[in-house]
Amino acid sequence: MTGAELSIAANKAAMTYGTLHEITQASVFDGDWDTTIATPVGKLQVKLSISTSNGTIQGKATQGEETVEFLNPVLQDNKLTWSLRITKPMRLNLKFEVAADGDHMTGIAKAGVLPASKLTGKRAS
Repeated sequence: MTGAELSIAANKAAMTYGTLHEITQASVFDGDWDTTIATPVGKLQVKLSISTSNGTIQGKATQGEETVEFLNPVLQDNKLTWSLRITKPMRLNLKFEVAADGDHMTGIAKAGVLPASKLTGKRAS
């Protein structure tokens, strides 16, 4: 190989690694999470299931017998945001912002003009 061919090969390897790195960055959230949201009316236990497919992050939240798909999930660096429309314990539109550090998740859930509620969680799988 000539010097130019080695340089092209090295650049292709770097680009491939960069693409894989971007996809694996989303995987910090992938899996099932057992979370607790400390609301003004008490603590809610919520299971989050998050996955990445073709570079797109998606998820669902289950609380009691209600399961709702994430709306507009956005991953930026180590922060994941999304919205939910729930009907229990009451009809609410919620906005979430969380960060993951290994098997631990922290963040907030916010319902309209109400104060933000603290979210904490641990990876279940």
